Amino acid sequence: MELATSLPELRLIVDHDLRRKVSEIWEYVLEARKIEITDLDRLPFTTSIANCELTFLAHKRLLLRLADSTIRNLGASLPNVRINRDRIIAGVMLIDIGKLLDHTAPYQNLHHISIGLDLAAKFQIPPGVSHIVASHSKASTHQPSTIEAIIVRHLDLLTYSAAQVRDNNQ
Repeated sequence: MELATSLPELRLIVDHDLRRKVSEIWEYVLEARKIEITDLDRLPFTTSIANCELTFLAHKRLLLRLADSTIRNLGASLPNVRINRDRIIAGVMLIDIGKLLDHTAPYQNLHHISIGLDLAAKFQIPPGVSHIVASHSKASTHQPSTIEAIIVRHLDLLTYSAAQVRDNNQ
């Protein structure tokens, strides 16, 4: 099945060159891992939360919905703040993608952020999107310095915390 059909969120990226590059990374990762998109609806988005019910793909889709709402609400309240929607969407699509390869050669035992940055460099992802990958996690050594990176980091931490709290309340 064509990637754009099974992962229609890629079509949200308006810039054709950026969409192509992000799609190529996804194709590379799926081939390297020998999995299909549908498999990502069974894999938890994190292994650091026991029995996490939020899957890798559900996490991506949740982040995209939250990002869309955040962009709209910030834009309505702070019209002078310029937010690059494509950068956020591409960043959301690429954060954590390294988790799918961290047990696969040549990436064994590397942190998912390092893997994501390596893929971003190989596929010539723009610096603003790479910065999102570098700074999205509490484990990041980089602090977010753009509005897009700040948004993605906070939304990622929010979804992680929400999944953790849900699990702690059982």
